[in-house]
Amino acid sequence: MGGVYKRGKYWHLWYKDEFGNRVYKGAKCKWTTKTTAESNLAICESEVPYVRHARKKKAKSKSVVYFIQSATGGPIKIGITDNLKFRLKQLQSCCPFQLIVKAVSPDDGEKSLHDEFAKHRLHGEWFEENESLIELMFQLNTHFNVCDFIKGY
Repeated sequence: MGGVYKRGKYWHLWYKDEFGNRVYKGAKCKWTTKTTAESNLAICESEVPYVRHARKKKAKSKSVVYFIQSATGGPIKIGITDNLKFRLKQLQSCCPFQLIVKAVSPDDGEKSLHDEFAKHRLHGEWFEENESLIELMFQLNTHFNVCDFIKGY
């Protein structure tokens, strides 16, 4: 027993082996039309199969709380990410000013920081610059090096 399935623009084959497991054919067995794929099912079943295994989940990287601000000053974003370098690029693509990571913390206390600075919230995760927030960033910078987190904490 077997069948065809479409992935992207190509049709591929699958069939069940003697143990009832679904066996998927690799790149050799792909066609642009369903009819061609079906007509080649018997031929490909006789070849050595490519068994598709479940993808292994990547080990979750450690989260980091970040403080990002424009190089010219202004609002500070307090957020959390697993990939600081990628997140900075995402935010930079939406901002006409150069953004800088001002501080980082390996703790996942983003929510508590949002609650602590709630009276300074401008919108979402953006907060107005204030003395207590600047002091917190200064303290974090004495303990953690931003560059270490961008390279891959």
